[in-house]
Amino acid sequence: MKSENKSERNILYDIFYYWIAGVQFLRKCTKPSKQEYKQLLRAYIGGILFLGSLAYVIKLIHIPINNIIVGNKE
Repeated sequence: MKSENKSERNILYDIFYYWIAGVQFLRKCTKPSKQEYKQLLRAYIGGILFLGSLAYVIKLIHIPINNIIVGNKE
């Protein structure tokens, strides 16, 4: 019985600790300024464009190689 009660207390303590830590984290957070927001947006758009063009190039190279290996089934 005592071990169950102790483990329940530990679980409740962990939940309480993470709740307090989350509240403290949110209080320290600040909204980004317009300049920071523009920098983030530029980085995200650049990453998306880079990954998109990389995927396009890979697909462009893959199609002819796949046709050579598999062959046209017409």
